[in-house]
Amino acid sequence: MLDRILYSRLYYEKKEARDMENKLKTIRKAKNLSQAELAEKSGVSRATIANIERGKQVELLVGTVAKLASALDVSISEVI
Repeated sequence: MLDRILYSRLYYEKKEARDMENKLKTIRKAKNLSQAELAEKSGVSRATIANIERGKQVELLVGTVAKLASALDVSISEVI
């Protein structure tokens, strides 16, 4: 069951993608992390992080969001 949840896909409309882009970038910068540092800490590629922050990544695995939230020490709901 957990595997199914972690590999569920999140789809975003343009507005939701912009919201996530702003939240992720704001939290990352508040934690004084570069995209590369967040990538290393989370195991999510820097390219994926950059795409999320530019609003170009409109489909994400829940597991990806969970990795980012964990690396930033915030809840998933704070990121999405």
